[in-house]
Amino acid sequence: MFERFTAQARSVVTMAQDEARGLGHPNVGTHHLLLGILGEPDAAGGRALAALGIDRNEMRDDVRRFEQDRAAFSEQ
Repeated sequence: MFERFTAQARSVVTMAQDEARGLGHPNVGTHHLLLGILGEPDAAGGRALAALGIDRNEMRDDVRRFEQDRAAFSEQ
């Protein structure tokens, strides 16, 4: 399946997997893909997000908070 992806797209998916693992998440979600896109600043998606002022490190912090909030909500 990945052979049809561009090198940048494969890199984004790989970074998304790494982000999910690094955050201790068992699955890759759209928020991890967003972090992967931000990790390719020379790709169109990375440039577009940077132009909107979206920072990868800040987004990673947002993902952490989101997952913590989600976990707390599911415990209720």
